[in-house]
Amino acid sequence: MTQETETKAKAGAVIVPVTLFEQNCTLIWCEATKKAVVIDPGGDVPKIQAAIKQANVTVEKIWLTHGHIDHVGGAAELRDALRVPIEAPTSQINSCSTMW
Repeated sequence: MTQETETKAKAGAVIVPVTLFEQNCTLIWCEATKKAVVIDPGGDVPKIQAAIKQANVTVEKIWLTHGHIDHVGGAAELRDALRVPIEAPTSQINSCSTMW
């Protein structure tokens, strides 16, 4: 007798290339709760919002890995549209927070 096991992903993700640099903005979420974060929204906010809608998730935070413009360029606009907080490494907050 064989036993089959079904493996289901516990997390989902999609990469959204943004700006002329095609920088990788990432949307990740919990499959169980559909709560999500957007990582490095460098620009093209309507494109990011379309990915959020298609994934049918609720974004709770924006995460920034560092303060380069191709990673933070759309952060403030997306924050305002979604009304969610932005989190970034402490070392980046003082030097780059005027961008968001």
